[in-house]
Amino acid sequence: ISSRVTKDQVLDLPPKLFSTAHFEMSPEQWKVYSELEKEFMTFLDGELVTASLAITRMLRMQQVVCGYLPVGDEDNRRLVDIGEKNNRLELLRELTEDIPHSCIIWSRFTRDNDQICKMLGDQAVRYDGTVSEDNRILALQRFQKDRSAKFFVGNPQAAGEGLTLHAAKTVIYYSNTFSLAERLQSEDRAHRIGQDQPVNYIDLVATGTLD
Repeated sequence: ISSRVTKDQVLDLPPKLFSTAHFEMSPEQWKVYSELEKEFMTFLDGELVTASLAITRMLRMQQVVCGYLPVGDEDNRRLVDIGEKNNRLELLRELTEDIPHSCIIWSRFTRDNDQICKMLGDQAVRYDGTVSEDNRILALQRFQKDRSAKFFVGNPQAAGEGLTLHAAKTVIYYSNTFSLAERLQSEDRAHRIGQDQPVNYIDLVATGTLD
């Protein structure tokens, strides 16, 4: 015998508010993206990149809309930026400049977090697979208690469950995984007991793509 009670039935939490921020990919990105989508292969930095399997193609296309692509074989794999300007990162820069309070930024890829943390500098704490357990604890404590740590940068695989991040009033999805469970769990990191304001969720979307 079991009894199930949903969060909405027992908690009086403020609402979730959802919006989308669009950006255009560069011509270089569109070229690589279209070739992968239609021909399952493309050339980048003198290397042939193939994606015959549908799931691999979706992964590579998502990396393209984030501004880079892995090239080379497994022993010599490297990430190559596509074009000189990353419009996705520029859109995030514009959004973060206008946010007056604490904010969570979720992304799928380690490279995304590398670029985001470099852009935000000391204002950001990082919580993903590259961070040790001890440093994750320190990052969590700093974000929740230290106002100088305005941004929590992580991925749902590492930080999407169990954490309380109600210091945040805005949640930005820089890039999403294809898992609904990871999405819903990551949304609720800020939408928990102790949250006293509506939480704004913003998805960054490349127009006309699998985003």
